[in-house]
Amino acid sequence: MSHIKNQYWLKKIVNKLGLYIDNISRTFTSCCRIVLMSSFSKAIKAKEMSEFKQSSKCCILGNGPSLVNAFRDDEVMLKECDVFCMNMFCMYEGFTTIKPTFYFLVDPDYFKPYNEFLEKELNNLIYKLNNDVTWKMYLMVPNTAPKGNLFSELRNPNIEIRYLNITAVDGFKGFRHLIYKYRMGMPKCQTVINCALTTAINMQYE
Repeated sequence: MSHIKNQYWLKKIVNKLGLYIDNISRTFTSCCRIVLMSSFSKAIKAKEMSEFKQSSKCCILGNGPSLVNAFRDDEVMLKECDVFCMNMFCMYEGFTTIKPTFYFLVDPDYFKPYNEFLEKELNNLIYKLNNDVTWKMYLMVPNTAPKGNLFSELRNPNIEIRYLNITAVDGFKGFRHLIYKYRMGMPKCQTVINCALTTAINMQYE
């Protein structure tokens, strides 16, 4: 019985040690990514974003047929909310009625399109943003976004570009939360919606 008990505790110690070593490795890797990819000056400006809130609540809108159906069925309640939108939302017919406060572009294809179709989409997006946005709107883009047509051709004075450190951060819980708090990184943003959610949490919406 004592032999079985010793094996149990030994296995538990080995598992905890393995987890600890894994966290050390993940934390070290995250530190390297932060040094190479994050910007402290952009992080300071990102913390200022809370000052641009017009409401204590927000609504994050994705794209696709489900969103159109949700508006048709009155499932989306935007009253007294700051609206977050993303990607090609400006092509939606209700864009100028909704007047989103924050517009997220994270996919590298929006900054450096690699084929004719994506180039056309980018040109359409730039045209809509330049001509249709008559209200104050913040365009949220990654700190690492390559400087391309979006930055050189976007001339609407109503749109202010704000940068986000979207560096993927992993490792010890305390380390992660400290980095998130000071906007030097985020949980891995597999989609632009994840990026918008993280930003909304950092801005302390209800």
